[in-house]
Amino acid sequence: MVRKSCLPPQSQGASLTERCSVWCVLCSPSLPRLLCPASLIRCSSAEDFPSRHLCRSVCQDPGLRIHSEQHSIRHSFPPGASAVGVAGGPDLRVTLGCVCLGSVLVARPLGLCSQCSVEAELHPLLWSLPANVCSPLPGAAHKLVCYFTSWAQGRPSPASILPRDLDPFLCTHLIFAFASMNNNQIVAKDSQDEKITYPEFNKLKQRNRELRTLLSIGGWNFGTTRFTTMLSTLSSRERFIGSVVSLLRRHKFDGLDLFFLYPGLRGSPKSDRWTFLLLIEELLFAFQQEATLTMRPRLLLSAAVSGDPHIIQTAYDVRLLGRLLDFINVLSYDFHGSWEMFTGHNSPLFSLSGDPSSSAYAMNYWRKLGAPPEKLLMGFPTYGRTFRLLKTSKNGLQAKAVGPASPGKYTKQAGFLAYYEICSFLQRATKRWIDFQHVPYAYKGKEWVGYDDATSFSYKFGDCGHCCYIQNIPP
Repeated sequence: MVRKSCLPPQSQGASLTERCSVWCVLCSPSLPRLLCPASLIRCSSAEDFPSRHLCRSVCQDPGLRIHSEQHSIRHSFPPGASAVGVAGGPDLRVTLGCVCLGSVLVARPLGLCSQCSVEAELHPLLWSLPANVCSPLPGAAHKLVCYFTSWAQGRPSPASILPRDLDPFLCTHLIFAFASMNNNQIVAKDSQDEKITYPEFNKLKQRNRELRTLLSIGGWNFGTTRFTTMLSTLSSRERFIGSVVSLLRRHKFDGLDLFFLYPGLRGSPKSDRWTFLLLIEELLFAFQQEATLTMRPRLLLSAAVSGDPHIIQTAYDVRLLGRLLDFINVLSYDFHGSWEMFTGHNSPLFSLSGDPSSSAYAMNYWRKLGAPPEKLLMGFPTYGRTFRLLKTSKNGLQAKAVGPASPGKYTKQAGFLAYYEICSFLQRATKRWIDFQHVPYAYKGKEWVGYDDATSFSYKFGDCGHCCYIQNIPP
């Protein structure tokens, strides 16, 4: 809740209650003018951010005027104060100040908070935070986020896993994968999900009051067509957003995870890169407005994104995603698999110079493109990728392969083994360690698997440092 208006004290009479796709960064008069330029700033255009809400901000003393297709708002600022309007392409260069999105203040830990001209507290979060402008954004706290895949329930015993079998204290956040979409609305993937599985899943919060649950939509098999259709118009996005808020609240989820693989690829048009951003912006605004009206904690918003630099360049505007999402789940696995002709590890921590196929490279790439480090979560796969060797005697890394090894007893998917299946495989296999990648592999006859264990996880967590990480429960 905003304690004071997101304006300098002398302008408390003004209020920003209508929506415009603009970030307002209010700067104290004491800050260098280089950080707070008093000049015309184009905050978005059809070229760099094709939004229906085209905003232009005029940063001048004594006022800031914001225009959009729907409305015009004027805020008065005291002499000497200035404001910077940012949305879309331009980089947010102000390093001190208070960041406003819509009518809700979200405080960012920008350093010298004593120079901020606004005293405010964060919009209510899912846990208590100090009521000052130095509090971190949602997503800044350490997280262990775990995906629970609904099809795990259908595996043969004893591998069948139900929500009640999960340890509610293992993870800080649990994500249910996946929901589906019909007629531009989010819907349960299975008829039993709303009756049984969702309630049982969220009942885990009764045992751990700090646990947060999210519902994920999409996934590899979901494809891109339904996302593209939903993203194509404002009315279809609004229909989707309304259904999301309704479904999440009805079943007591704490947020939404977008698992769109991938905007601008796999049959998705290039324009989906931008309409996906519009959806995220509009979801966040709707979540904020709903929280304000109902006095409930705001719903969380995350996304699963690729760790492949070629996909990242096509699919995402990293800086904008970083500003809007609460946290970002980097899929730092599936770098190699049986679709290749040589053995390679599923999720190596490091790779040789010039090779982007590693967890460390993926995380650094997202950081270099401007994603806030505190929002990036590294993917930890609890499964391995398998190969069938061409020759038994050639069994190392980069050995020639001719497809996947045999399916697992329980997962029954060629080229893939869950960790509990790998444990059985290792009993009669030869184990090896890849020194420069900090991960293990094993082989038995012509079957080869690259996997993770407690040792490789410890190296990954050490490299991750202060950043958070995500644990992926086997698909």
